[in-house]
Order: sequence, then C-alpha cells, then structure tokens
Amino acid sequence: MFARSIVNRIWAQLFGRGLVMPLDQMHSANPFSHPELLEFLAKDLIAHGYNLRRLTQGLVSTRTYARSSQWDSAAELPDASLFAVAETRPLTPRQYGLSLVVSTLSSKWLAEQFARDEWAKRIAELESRASGLAQQIELPDQNFQVSISEALLLSNSGDVEKNYLASGDDRLVGQLKKTATPAELIETAYWAVLSRAPQSDELHAAEQYLAARADRPEQAAQQVVWALLTSAEFRFNH
Repeated sequence: MFARSIVNRIWAQLFGRGLVMPLDQMHSANPFSHPELLEFLAKDLIAHGYNLRRLTQGLVSTRTYARSSQWDSAAELPDASLFAVAETRPLTPRQYGLSLVVSTLSSKWLAEQFARDEWAKRIAELESRASGLAQQIELPDQNFQVSISEALLLSNSGDVEKNYLASGDDRLVGQLKKTATPAELIETAYWAVLSRAPQSDELHAAEQYLAARADRPEQAAQQVVWALLTSAEFRFNH
C-alpha cells in the first residue's frame, strides 16, 4: 500500500491527476482507474529499492506523458481518468517564479553561463532570485484559478518591471533591442518565453503593435514580453 501511494502521488504530480482519485482515498470502495498499471509500478518500485529517480524517468518517457492537452477529434472529449489527453495544470509558485526569471534572461547570456564551471552555483542564484515572487503566488489546488491578487501583482508591481522587463545586456528585453526587424524581435521573444515560434496571426498582431509604437521601441518590446509572461500558455503546464 505504501508503494502504491508513492506511485499514485508521483503520477498525479506529473500527469495532473492520480490513478486513484482523490489521492488520499486509496481503498477497496474507491476503484483504481488502471489497477494493473498501478500494481506493476508499485512492484517495480519495491524491486528497485524505492528508486524515485527511476520511477520518474520511466513515467516521463511514456507516450502518455507526451500527449497534448488539445483534443482535435470531433468525438467527445474522453474522461480524464483515461489519460487520453494531457491535463492542463498550473505551475507551482517555485516553478512559476523560476520560469519568469529564466525566460526573461538573454539567451546569449544564458549560453555563456552554461559553458562556465560554476553553472551549479548560478542555478542556485537564479532559484534564490525567483523566491521573492514565488512567496507571493498561491499554491495551486485541484480547482485552481488565477487569483485577482496574482493578476494585480503582475499588472501593477514595480518589482515585475524591474526584475523581468529590464533592458540590460543580460536580459531578454536588452537582447530584443538589438534585433534587426520586428519579425526577429517577435520570434526571439516567443522562443524565449513560450519555447515555440509565433503562429502567423500572432506574428501579424505583434507586428502591428510594434509598428504603432515605433516611436518607443523599448517600451513596446517590454509590453510584448509582458503579454507573453502573463498568458495562460506560460502560466500552465499543458
């Protein structure tokens, strides 16, 4: 039972819901969604000395973990217990805080840090830098919705502008200032914040926005980055 509980909770951490729900109701009257799978994983965990690294590596290597949160079929969306679609889930405060820090650093600066011998020390510094905002973010539960206080924090806090929208050489906005064209600026921002290229409609809308603010390019670049940072796509793991 102990091994099953560990497997169920790590599964829920990675997939957004457990093989048994609610997590703390693992008993005969509450059926498992995939009993054979849970039993196999529990036995494997015991056989390998409760190696959580092995368990985690195995789960994140599955096709189930790699599934998209989008359901493109015309058929009705399957029940969540089937794990046919990825569960959209919010980042934890620490994940969100560190993501904000890393995504708003210059990619060139980050590449230089990777090459240094003290990269482990640099990671600790970045995590420390993220802790301030993380302490102000609500720990998500199963019915999480972005709170008004979080929205106001990202909209009005001077610390957000100072920490994530600064234009120094080691920051994303500083890197965007040196791009040759609006299209390059937008693509660089999308890759840095959302880890993907902009779609054609997104590129067009952002180009129009930058053109309308051609007299204040740095502020326009800051607003593009801010819009991406406050998007649902950035806030949620999907």
